[in-house]
Amino acid sequence: MVPMRCPIAFFAAFPLSLALFTAFAGCDATVDLAPAPAPTLDASWPTPRHVVPDKVDLLFAVDDSAAMADKQRVLASTVPRFVERFVRPRCRNADGTPNGLTASADGLCASGTPEFKPITDIHIGIVTSSMGNFGTPATCDTEGTNLRGHLVNDGRSAAIAHEPSGFLAYTGNATSAGTGAQNPYTDAEKFAGNFGAFINNLQERGCGYESQLESVHHFLVQPDPWKAIARDGDAARYDGVDLELLAERKAFLRPDSVVVVVMLTDEDDSSVDPLSIQGRGWLYMANTSNGLTFPTYGKSGSGDQQTRTDRRYGGGTTAPSGTSACKTDTNSISCVPCWASKDRDSDPSCKQTLSQEDDPAELRMYAMKRRFGWDPQYPVRRYVDGFSAVRAPDRRGEHDATGKYVGTAKCVNPLFARELPAPTDDLDALCNLEPGPRDPSQVFFAVVGGVPEDLLRTDGSLAKPRKTALSSDDWQKILGANPATGDGTGIDPRMIASATPRGVTQPGYDWDSKKGDLMFACTFELPKGDQRIGTTGTADPSTSVESTVFACSKYWDSPLCDRPLTTNDATDTSLRTQVRAAAYPTLRPLRVAKGLGNQAIVGSICPTNLADPTSADYAYRPTIDAIVDRVSGTLVEQP
Repeated sequence: MVPMRCPIAFFAAFPLSLALFTAFAGCDATVDLAPAPAPTLDASWPTPRHVVPDKVDLLFAVDDSAAMADKQRVLASTVPRFVERFVRPRCRNADGTPNGLTASADGLCASGTPEFKPITDIHIGIVTSSMGNFGTPATCDTEGTNLRGHLVNDGRSAAIAHEPSGFLAYTGNATSAGTGAQNPYTDAEKFAGNFGAFINNLQERGCGYESQLESVHHFLVQPDPWKAIARDGDAARYDGVDLELLAERKAFLRPDSVVVVVMLTDEDDSSVDPLSIQGRGWLYMANTSNGLTFPTYGKSGSGDQQTRTDRRYGGGTTAPSGTSACKTDTNSISCVPCWASKDRDSDPSCKQTLSQEDDPAELRMYAMKRRFGWDPQYPVRRYVDGFSAVRAPDRRGEHDATGKYVGTAKCVNPLFARELPAPTDDLDALCNLEPGPRDPSQVFFAVVGGVPEDLLRTDGSLAKPRKTALSSDDWQKILGANPATGDGTGIDPRMIASATPRGVTQPGYDWDSKKGDLMFACTFELPKGDQRIGTTGTADPSTSVESTVFACSKYWDSPLCDRPLTTNDATDTSLRTQVRAAAYPTLRPLRVAKGLGNQAIVGSICPTNLADPTSADYAYRPTIDAIVDRVSGTLVEQP
């Protein structure tokens, strides 16, 4: 697997003055995050009244791009654990320690007391990372790659009954079963089993530009979710209001539930803010140049791109470089794209374009400020605020006139509304909702992503238990001293997003990818039934296998394969088998988790045990248990 799997070319031209660019080029769409403080409520917001919820709305945000099927199967195998923990809570002794028993469906323990009252009202839904093309021509706009943040109910492999709105509902009250629009399940085991099948239906045919964060924000938080990204010339704009999504949101999200978002992804968030830079942010996802170039770059206006001729690096053209200042200080005011630099004729970094190796088509979205001179992605704080702030910006408050994201939050965040309106395109009606009973302490965000499991364990040992919370020292190992400014002091080398080796001593993490793939954050051994065996390819030059959805179909010597290549120069195309899976550093979702403090839970997508289904550390059970343990505090009366 590689971090982006859509062949892309580059760019369309747009006139942008240096003065205008400099006004916001220093903002790299990131923030310096600290543990989230309690939200400040404005005078119009009623004083929160804590109510113990008896409902859980559980939203899975699942990466459905290439090489995710094996991780989806691991998740599906552990979903019953999730349902069981809510429906049959653990029994505890008087001192609060678990006694090894579980409560009955009516909340009785043979010994001790339940950790919380059994939850008998659960919604579970899925959104995927496939948000479409963000306004780019012919990219991720086919069936299955542009799901627009909708709940997945397209039955990619097989339809599942009882889900007309795309999610599953469970009720422990048999008298109410079948009376609602969702015809809820009353059998918790069948409910969990069918949701496991729902996950396995996703497969891995989604968009290679993973939009994990934006998909969740679009479904849960955006007051007026766009229906499409349209363009007026080169300038993108939000087009229409997605009434279908609003109907799904209204059916799924109850105002008095605990909301838990679980993100499963093996790589970083890769979407752009299409309206950034006066509506030209979409250019970094473009898959065709349309014959246009940057007219201000280079002496003739045609030297700003290099056409990729080596198929190992994808099709299309490379992007213009950032200035020399970007290589040493991305926060420097002189760090801008070469096409916007007044010193481009004398800057060595601007005298030659990025090579195929320095800008592979599939690695466009990492270290963008350092490589290209600016970062066109939405700011991380958009998502931190989305989960924790009672007000959110609608499209009228997101950007200023230059396209800079300002996030002026004047609307009631749908997560904290008393009632969601019937679908409408009236922006005022969607903005001016009545405040509801849910408060930010009842919204949780879990990342199951690219981070080594040992960084989450006490004493850094897999034999030790999972930490109940991450300290500032832990976060420094995961993200560095200050990810907003690029200060990576103290970061574990495995968490550095790099196309070249980082000095990791464990075998299988760093390798010679010829700059065509990123180094790994974690890896794990695939069960025999999940190993992928190559078949003869047809590409020119021939790849080692027909399909490109797994690591051993590539031209270079991935350590995930059963044996090394004889040569690592694209000439050895013999068949291999993928025996291990991997994940890349999922830095942006992890930064959101850091910003949310105690409302966030972090787990590794690389399981340490897939051999013993009875073990407490089997598959993703440690993360599931950590999520329910954290959520359980909101399900009991506080003294």
